[in-house]
Amino acid sequence: MPIDFPSSPSNNQLYTYNNFVWVYNTTANAWIAQGVQGAVGAINNIAKYTSATTVGNSLIFDTNTSIGIGTSTPAATLDVAGNGKFVVVDSTRVNPRVISTADASSITPNIAVGDQYNITALAQALTINAPVGVPVDGNKLTIRLLDNGTNRALTWNSTYTVIGTVLPTSTTANKMSYIGCIYNSTDSRWDVIAVTTQV
Repeated sequence: MPIDFPSSPSNNQLYTYNNFVWVYNTTANAWIAQGVQGAVGAINNIAKYTSATTVGNSLIFDTNTSIGIGTSTPAATLDVAGNGKFVVVDSTRVNPRVISTADASSITPNIAVGDQYNITALAQALTINAPVGVPVDGNKLTIRLLDNGTNRALTWNSTYTVIGTVLPTSTTANKMSYIGCIYNSTDSRWDVIAVTTQV
């Protein structure tokens, strides 16, 4: 989805895009992101969009901002063709989003909110449904299973396609199992590339 800023803007003209407030600066010939729409206080000059210097409708981080990478404009730009969110990862720890529940008859992983789904004391048969959340190619998903001391049957949606491994059809009593998956956008499926159970 390309950025569609107003054409021929005037100085200090306001525009909102993807919940960010932008102000046009004629001196810089750039739209400057001032902050999140509706937020208390402004996140000043976090990024700028300059049509004259930007390729592919991307955002170039402003070198005068505190979140700039290093002291010069980074060579790479952050494309907003996907979800339009601004993300800077520069030697920054990115923690996995973990969803945990003790027991369930079925789970539907939502990769929009979780990267790892834990079942900690499964007390019944479990169906693992196809993930939701608009995945993109290469999304990772880990499922960790532990029963409550008794083997429990497992049923997997057909989207889980094994690559060099075998999906378990049941838990192993009191043993932790991990199932690692990667989303394959070419085939619109989740490739299961790793299955391991505690010994």
